[in-house]
Amino acid sequence: MTLDEAAKEFEFDCKIRHLSPKTIDNYGKQLRYLQRFLEKEFSISTVEDVKPSHIKRFLSMMDTRHCPYFCSCFLWRKLTKQLLRFYIWVKPASVLSLPGAK
Repeated sequence: MTLDEAAKEFEFDCKIRHLSPKTIDNYGKQLRYLQRFLEKEFSISTVEDVKPSHIKRFLSMMDTRHCPYFCSCFLWRKLTKQLLRFYIWVKPASVLSLPGAK
């Protein structure tokens, strides 16, 4: 599944769970930042190729605030939670290796 397809499926899942339009929009923004990062830095375009180390690199880059993909100031914890939710949704077996996973 491509990253774009996964993001659209995740958005649909969020709508079914009756999340607010603002929450769904924020998830979409974060996933687009992640998608651009993965494509540019690692030439990754499918979910199957994403590894926990790629997500960790993205989060690390975002934490340093030197991010060309980051258009405005988002809260760090919110971003981490959003990406973790997406990653759990898309690849549940790999979540134990991510920061913040229990």
